[in-house]
Amino acid sequence: MTWDISKLENLVSELFYGKGSTYGGLEPMNQFLVSGVFFVGVLLLAVFLYYFIRRVLLGLFVKLVKATKNSWDNDLMRSGIFRRLAMLAPVILVWQLSPYI
Repeated sequence: MTWDISKLENLVSELFYGKGSTYGGLEPMNQFLVSGVFFVGVLLLAVFLYYFIRRVLLGLFVKLVKATKNSWDNDLMRSGIFRRLAMLAPVILVWQLSPYI
């Protein structure tokens, strides 16, 4: 599945400038404004992703680790590696979406 960023750009430009306006045809200041909206949106999405992974997925993972009889997964949990790995998902998201900002 591919994600077409031009649809999102057209949606934001129509929201700010009305029907029929396109991102490529905007004046430089308007392009800056639309890029700023994308930037803030990507940052908010990254923050949401971080808290979702940290609260929901790590919570489920802790329950799974406690349910197993293995000791190596308990050692990994105590070391905090999974909390640190949770920070990678927002970084990867921002990295992948940065060419569109």
